[in-house]
Amino acid sequence: MNFIYDILVNLNEKEIYEFFEWDQKDNIEHIRRIPIFKISSKSLMDFKYNNIKIDKNFLLKIKNKTELFSNKFVDYIEYASIFTDGCDLIILEFSKNGECLLKSSMLLDEMEDTLSESEILNESDIKYEVIQKNKKNEFLTRKQKYIFEYIKKELNYLLKNKKNEKLKYLYYEWYNKKSENINYITNKLQDILKQEFSPKHISLFELIKLSNMKKQL
Repeated sequence: MNFIYDILVNLNEKEIYEFFEWDQKDNIEHIRRIPIFKISSKSLMDFKYNNIKIDKNFLLKIKNKTELFSNKFVDYIEYASIFTDGCDLIILEFSKNGECLLKSSMLLDEMEDTLSESEILNESDIKYEVIQKNKKNEFLTRKQKYIFEYIKKELNYLLKNKKNEKLKYLYYEWYNKKSENINYITNKLQDILKQEFSPKHISLFELIKLSNMKKQL
């Protein structure tokens, strides 16, 4: 079995934060060693962007092979591994029944070193099944996802509490049009969340944020 040593990981539930999106508040762990396997590019795409369940025989192979740095003793992640196709990689942690629990990318310099070391690896045929295909747009950044979620929560709040004047205001700010038809306005505002991310979403986010701050004063 091949291992990668001395890396940082930022494991999150079904979410991959690229290294430039890591935050000081994240639960970043220092790994002493972790197994690495080369797989096909198709499998790597499934591992990165879908919910998968890994073969139990593979789980036994990697059990307690991932070690964490600790001040007093060695800690373990029971089931974890790096997977790469030689061009990209992903770190996954699994449950006891093989379902993927957490995902992480890698710091750029550590990723480059790992990909370089993976050149000597032979491709492994790891059995798995796709439990659920991820419908989220994996190309959105952490910040962009946050903005979409913020706008969505605000619209839901306004609709639930019948804040019609603010709904009209947001509709006007986005479409530069006026309307008194709340059902029409509601549908058009919901369409904002279906559109490709743009600077307009940032502007709307800042506008909502500012209005909510004023409300608190």
